[in-house]
Amino acid sequence: LRSLIWVKFIFMNLLLVIVLGSGIYLVAEGRRTNYGCGEEGDDMVHHFEGTPWYAMFCVVMVTYAFELLLCPCMIMNQVGKSITSETSKSRLYGFIVNKERSHRNTAACIGGCLQCLRCLSCNRLGGGKIRAQTDLKDASVAFMDFFNFNDKFDIVLSDVWIAFKMLGRVHRERKYKSSQQARFDKQSKSGEQLVPSLDLGFINENNDSDRAADDSSDENDLFVAEDNFSNKNAKRNYHPNVPDEDGNDTSTTRKTVLRHTRASDMHHIHQAARFSHYAMGVYDLYPDALLAAGQINGGRSGVYNPTQRGESHSNGTDGISLSSCFRLTDFGFPETALAYGTFANDILATPYSILVDEDARTVIVSIRGTATLEDMVTDLQFSSVAMERVGEVCGFDGKGTYSHRGMLTKSKWIYNDLTRRKILARLLPTDDSGNSNNPCHNFNLIFTGHSLGAGIAAILGTMFRPTYPELKCYAFCPPGCSVSINLALQCEDYVTSIVVGHDLVPRIRGSNFEMLRFEFLEILARIKVPKIKAWRDTRIPCKNKDLVVRNKRLLYSKNEIPMSSYFTELKSFQQKRRGTFSELVETNLHIPGRIIHLVNAIDCSGNKNKYLPYWESSKSLREIDLSIEVMVSSVVFLVHDFVQSLNCRYVLILSERA
Repeated sequence: LRSLIWVKFIFMNLLLVIVLGSGIYLVAEGRRTNYGCGEEGDDMVHHFEGTPWYAMFCVVMVTYAFELLLCPCMIMNQVGKSITSETSKSRLYGFIVNKERSHRNTAACIGGCLQCLRCLSCNRLGGGKIRAQTDLKDASVAFMDFFNFNDKFDIVLSDVWIAFKMLGRVHRERKYKSSQQARFDKQSKSGEQLVPSLDLGFINENNDSDRAADDSSDENDLFVAEDNFSNKNAKRNYHPNVPDEDGNDTSTTRKTVLRHTRASDMHHIHQAARFSHYAMGVYDLYPDALLAAGQINGGRSGVYNPTQRGESHSNGTDGISLSSCFRLTDFGFPETALAYGTFANDILATPYSILVDEDARTVIVSIRGTATLEDMVTDLQFSSVAMERVGEVCGFDGKGTYSHRGMLTKSKWIYNDLTRRKILARLLPTDDSGNSNNPCHNFNLIFTGHSLGAGIAAILGTMFRPTYPELKCYAFCPPGCSVSINLALQCEDYVTSIVVGHDLVPRIRGSNFEMLRFEFLEILARIKVPKIKAWRDTRIPCKNKDLVVRNKRLLYSKNEIPMSSYFTELKSFQQKRRGTFSELVETNLHIPGRIIHLVNAIDCSGNKNKYLPYWESSKSLREIDLSIEVMVSSVVFLVHDFVQSLNCRYVLILSERA
């Protein structure tokens, strides 16, 4: 019997290997000789794909793919069990050692996942300089804090599936209401009043989008201490960057539509559209163009410095000669010169460029966002770091303010690099009041970036503001965990953050993920029908206009949830977690500056790329949606296209009314 088993095992695997090898060879050879053109090899391909061997080959490929997917699931299941296992609490020392060991294991798992991505990308994403135990400590601690708690809820896999499906439906309802409201505001004749409430039937009862404004909701209790701290540190009710020339309310805490009739709003839209190209170009456009022109030293990760040999301005001043700089003619900006660029990337260094826009009379410092695994590690270093020492060095009061650890590390590296090379000081000397020979005389200074680069740009703006008090910063989709609340309020004078739709990046905060978990667990208590009926209903396609009625039929409203042992345990768990976040309110991180939120206003033709800009507060960015859109909205070239389209639409409206 044993010999028969061995024979069967060997021959069955040998057959699978033969089928797999021959299938791969025939498909690859056929596609190579007939890849969309020509007739060579066409008969061989069609003949093979019509045989039972090809069907067996497909079955083998699916089986192997299933095994490849199953193995990581089994590994992660074992890792999860080891992380959430009960630790011995008989001795304090043993508990601390086990907790520290769990942190190290979690950091090692995250580091292993990043190394797998490095291998799959053939090292194109970097990752060779990552040290898991030191660089990923913040991520491991946050992971353990989020998943490793003593409360055990009596839920099974089917509950998880139904909760995700129903929560997705609730989020769709929320997005539908937001889009309909934006469409209503867009069609409004004046478009100048505060956004009115739109009556959409039962949507106000079941939709969770009203939580941020509803002080009586349970989830909002998570932000009570945060809101109190924010109100205490608010400098003023009205923002100085938006003068109230028309007598309208421009409070930063109220939602208003950006108007084409207000000069300050149009200025922000024009500036955002112009600088979005610089935030996008620093990713690949500028380094690739410099590399093709042979003007970059050190290859793809080199440095472009046209003044490194000590050239001075043609008239003998210490300024930089813009005639020797690379021009962005091929990108539609012939009046823009690239004065400096460094494209080295690791845990400390980050690529950035200095550009001189002679048409806009502006010097731009553009910082690249997340593009490599080292950048991902920087994103994961999200613990709060005090800015007091940085303030002493840079000349501002940083007492009581905090920032993202990874962003602050890279901001200090750029600050030191700019100080050492003196490029910015030569372009914009502080004693330039009487030097009309300087080509950048009386130019403005702008910091800009996308994603990770946006958060770094906001922090750099704070560091350079004592030297250049008039500088501004345009941050495209900055992370929601960039700076503390009080520093975010201070940044409102010079930082403008642009957020697109339901983008996840500006909503990445510990309290937001905590609220998402509350929503997930609470949705199980809100289901008023048997799970099998709810599951069948989720399988039936549902139009957006029918979401309100369908959800009301399946879910209790928040005020009608019946008491049960599960709901009692959930309320107790929420109360404990709220206390944890209330204790850390001073170090909680936020999105910097004022916020322009581009809300999707789907028109009658179904065009989903029509956005309406609102001035929003950070309170509107507390909800994380479960959809693909949250990841797509942060892609840099899409953000650039959305802002450009918005600017063109507003310019067209002005030209039609002129």
